Amino acid sequence: MTLRPRASLLLVLFSLPLALLLTACNKVQALSIVPGPGIEVLTAAGQTAQYTAFAQEQMGSGPITTANVTNSVTWSTSNPNVATINSSGLATAVEPGYVEITAVASDGAIAASDLTVISAGTTTQTTPWISILPGSVAETFIGETTQFTATGNLTGIGSTQDVTTQVQWLSSNAQVATISSGGLVTAGANSGATTIIAEYGGLTASATVSVTISGTGTTTGVPSLTVTPSSSSETFTGETTQFLATGNLTGNGGLQNLTTTVTWYSSNAQVATINSAGLASAVGAGTTTIIAIAPTGGLNASATLSVTISASGTGTPTIIITPSSETETFTGETTQFFATGNLTGVGPTQDLTGQVTWSSSNAQVATIVAGGATAGLATATGYGTTLITAESGAVSAVALLTVTNTATTPQTPTLIIIPGAQSFVGPGGSAQLLAIGNLSGNGQVQNLTNTVTWMSSSPGVASVSPTGLVTSHADPAFSLTDSTTVTAIGVTTSGNTSVITSSILVTVTSQYLTPTPVPEPVLTVTLLGTQNGSVTGMSGTTQVINCGNGGTTCSTQVAVGTPITLTEAPNAGATFGTWSGNCTVASPTSCSIIVSNDVTVTATFH
Repeated sequence: MTLRPRASLLLVLFSLPLALLLTACNKVQALSIVPGPGIEVLTAAGQTAQYTAFAQEQMGSGPITTANVTNSVTWSTSNPNVATINSSGLATAVEPGYVEITAVASDGAIAASDLTVISAGTTTQTTPWISILPGSVAETFIGETTQFTATGNLTGIGSTQDVTTQVQWLSSNAQVATISSGGLVTAGANSGATTIIAEYGGLTASATVSVTISGTGTTTGVPSLTVTPSSSSETFTGETTQFLATGNLTGNGGLQNLTTTVTWYSSNAQVATINSAGLASAVGAGTTTIIAIAPTGGLNASATLSVTISASGTGTPTIIITPSSETETFTGETTQFFATGNLTGVGPTQDLTGQVTWSSSNAQVATIVAGGATAGLATATGYGTTLITAESGAVSAVALLTVTNTATTPQTPTLIIIPGAQSFVGPGGSAQLLAIGNLSGNGQVQNLTNTVTWMSSSPGVASVSPTGLVTSHADPAFSLTDSTTVTAIGVTTSGNTSVITSSILVTVTSQYLTPTPVPEPVLTVTLLGTQNGSVTGMSGTTQVINCGNGGTTCSTQVAVGTPITLTEAPNAGATFGTWSGNCTVASPTSCSIIVSNDVTVTATFH
């Protein structure tokens, strides 16, 4: 039986607590169904599956909360002959086939999932498994690619499937070769071997990639050019970043340093400049693209440089261990510790798990992998307490690990987002969020970044990708700040089917300071001489200034570009002498001026 492709989970609306769902002041954000698409399979008529609807909502500008709205939505099935569903979300299998289970809220918000019904007589229950093809491959030049495919059955029900885009791909040595989320391996700059791993829910399969980089000889024949680092950030005016250009402009032979061969450009010199040797210097806040152009053929490569101007420009190096304390209950139980922070004190928080050195103060209680692909993985060896240390140079952090000799008991599922908050200056900034925890409540803390569902309450301010990459889009007005709540939603696997969520606040601050108001120019009229008189200034039919009583000075502010005609009027017994200053004489008694800046005009009476 051929399975239909999964239906996409429609995330349309968040909501507030159930009691407030229908109030007009609620700001509803998303509605979702658990279990999600492709998860639920029934194997016989009469079997049931409980669907649960969850909503996230916001009261005004208050916090976003999650509520179970299963009994408030309207449930429906696309084919009652295959499966029915009641008002409480309980689906019942009728005959083999596929249906769409839909939940609709009273305000029109909708979410859907699919349900598969397979006849027990034609379905074989097997052990879930994964396999990788090819099992081994050899690559011979930098940038050479190989597409790996993962096949298997993730549930043990039904036929073999292509699961390439469902598994998580890992390379044990990224210096030899990297692998994308779609299974595409790319040879790196170092010769050697790496293990390619496909993982899903504890199932794993592996293959081997051998890379032999030849210093001479023919490679692809295709010219190449790469800029490293591909992205960088600076935090104070004058801070520098050295960019390198590497590649081969003929496509034949080994990798070369082309840094001084290419021509360097910065797309926004108001943010950063770059010299002929690839050294970029921060100028002002914002984002610019660093571009390297080959001397012939038009070959080019680029990188992104973000500049955030801080008050001091430097900070204190930091390391934070998560979890800060953990309890294990049996020998052999493992816990994954994560390190985050910034080893220079300049720039955003980073994942440092593989950069620091890990140690356990008491190996009789627990050991920990010091570095490498599984760095930070602690394993219980006895019982008692030990200090887990993450160290890099003079910077370190400590967490507490306790091992008891009691039996394993169900615990509460956990989920947190690292870092606990994120901020950007203007649009175009990005940062990788990390979701960690344990959705069953038992065993080690796991990296759940690619397992949870990511949502942003205001995608126009900052969006978040399915892999936790948050990107700012807002461009707030001068000196203002916009914000959005980014939430990770995980489906728990212990007790009743439900979800667990974790949220952080993401802020986007204006990249512009409030402009200083420019004052309007001042027109000054001075009356001089031995006799008295007056000067009147008119702009069209509007009187701008009226200055009398000889010997006085009068001033007024006028808008830039205002045309003014000044007219003199001597008092009885007096005569007008001359105009002086930036005033064009229009007649014996008047002169004209267009005010563009501060100006003084003098009228003399005799």
